Amino acid sequence: MADTSISIRNISPYSFLSAGIVLVFLVPINIAMDTKMLLLERFFPGGGWVEIAGLTVYAILLSRAFLKTDSISKVRSRYWRLFSFVFFLQLLLGISVSSIFLMTGKLHLPVPALIIGGSIYRNEVSIMLFIFSGTLVLTGPGWCSHLCYFGAMDDFFSKRKKGSVTDRPISYVWKYLAIALTVAAAFLLRAFGTGSGIPLWIAAGFGVFGIAVSVFLSRNRGQMVHCTAYCPIGGVTTLLGKLYPFRFRIDRTTCTDCGRCGKSCRYGALSKAHITSGTAGWNCTLCGDCISVCNEGAIAMKPLFSKRDVWPVYAALIIGLHAVFLGLARI
Repeated sequence: MADTSISIRNISPYSFLSAGIVLVFLVPINIAMDTKMLLLERFFPGGGWVEIAGLTVYAILLSRAFLKTDSISKVRSRYWRLFSFVFFLQLLLGISVSSIFLMTGKLHLPVPALIIGGSIYRNEVSIMLFIFSGTLVLTGPGWCSHLCYFGAMDDFFSKRKKGSVTDRPISYVWKYLAIALTVAAAFLLRAFGTGSGIPLWIAAGFGVFGIAVSVFLSRNRGQMVHCTAYCPIGGVTTLLGKLYPFRFRIDRTTCTDCGRCGKSCRYGALSKAHITSGTAGWNCTLCGDCISVCNEGAIAMKPLFSKRDVWPVYAALIIGLHAVFLGLARI
């Protein structure tokens, strides 16, 4: 019989990189933090170490599967939705069962815009702003297509569209307007000394309307309209993500202009003009969907001044951070 077991020898170095990321982040947190950040540690002594071990194995197996898949979009959607499900499930349990499921026991609305708006309004650097900033440094615009708890919903609805996805890019004006309005509203609410009631209702309304954007616009267009045009965090991510030293490049010597990559891009970052230029547009979030649909192997992730394909390293990094986020997926 064939040996189907997984041994150390048939696990790639990239999977070990994912595992290392889990250990580098979660081990110090479990040792040094006074607050028990890992959920199992709150239920029994040593539970945090059990959780870390489980997440490490999970990262190895997921990274191995992700790097071998010929359908990056399908696998990415699955682990992204798993994270979002765990995040909101623990929020629900924290509200209805016990505050033990909440990160600090203090609730705030799970609306991504509050990562910036809330910090400006309270005039403080929140934990979420710190996490978001660190993720932006490590993964560039990858937050928006792999790690955002809200974005998985937009991904789900955008993929409900039947038939081909439009390759028309989404106007940049909307994302910059969303950023400007969020910052201005937060400053004005703080300047006028409004209590928590009005900002809370504004944030809740913004979140509900964002869901409507996903349900109707993203579903109808087949693109991530919420993430690329409505969410201010999406705008900040793709704007500052241009400082990230890695890009998807299209080898024009092997590209046949079939257009498959453009029709698969839910972010509208691969219009015909982008494909002709050989690089993805500003809306690119490094999701990787285009890689697995290119029959010519013409698309690769490359540093600015190198021809080396670094996608496996980036994918391993993303999977490692996904596992870390899964362990800390609480409000």
